[in-house]
Amino acid sequence: MGNNRDDFTESVKRTLGDRVGWFCSFPGCNQATIGPSNASDDAKVKSGVAAHICAAAKGGPRYDPDMTSDKRKSIDNGIWMCSYHGGLIDADFTKYPVDTLKGWKIVAEENAAKRLQLRNLNQVQYSDADIRRINIFSSAFSFKYISYLKSEQFGARVPNIIIDQLYSVINLRNHPNLRFQDAHLEELRQNLYAAIDIFLNTFKQESAGGPQFYDYVDLNYIRKYTPDSLGRYIEIIRETQELADEICNVGMKFLEVQANLNSCEGELEIPIFNF
Repeated sequence: MGNNRDDFTESVKRTLGDRVGWFCSFPGCNQATIGPSNASDDAKVKSGVAAHICAAAKGGPRYDPDMTSDKRKSIDNGIWMCSYHGGLIDADFTKYPVDTLKGWKIVAEENAAKRLQLRNLNQVQYSDADIRRINIFSSAFSFKYISYLKSEQFGARVPNIIIDQLYSVINLRNHPNLRFQDAHLEELRQNLYAAIDIFLNTFKQESAGGPQFYDYVDLNYIRKYTPDSLGRYIEIIRETQELADEICNVGMKFLEVQANLNSCEGELEIPIFNF
């Protein structure tokens, strides 16, 4: 049986990895995809994948029938990912459209360029206290938590663990030990609180608490009993998802700052739930 896939050449795969420093291009992941192997002194392990932005074959995720075979297997149609996120963007491809992946690719390559320049630039020097604060917020808004919040559908039941994390952060808004000395980081902290405030004010209008879940917008119930209001509730879900995305965007900025710093233990802990 012939191979109808427009696969990348090994040269294209290597170049995709090289251009991002062999780090995953999924925002906030920062997973290295190459390193030493214990098999021998000169062996190495590669755990990344050259993922197609538009599918390599008909029927695949984001397949573009108007794309030529050469274009489909060109470097322009590739993005370097860790194995997990390479699978995720294809398994849930409607959530990760072409424009989103192309944007990630640009950012990942820009970040790689910045890493090359770090030793030659006059970097911002953060105080030890601010570094500890960066670590606190990066722990509260870990990549795993951001992934859960970003993927939440905000339907009939929303896990308490997702929403309560936001309350635990906002409740420490005025704690003096969480105020940054660096003006940019303090502005980032205030932006985070503002995004959480707007989200929670919207969420609590339609939610009711329970032992494990918040009751939220049950579209099946609405379709059955109040179908005339369906459009309004669909819009409420959309707005809630957009507000959650804004929190994720600010949280990701703390992760980006932390990625260039050595991890430090914070003296003050925000209550963090396990995900």
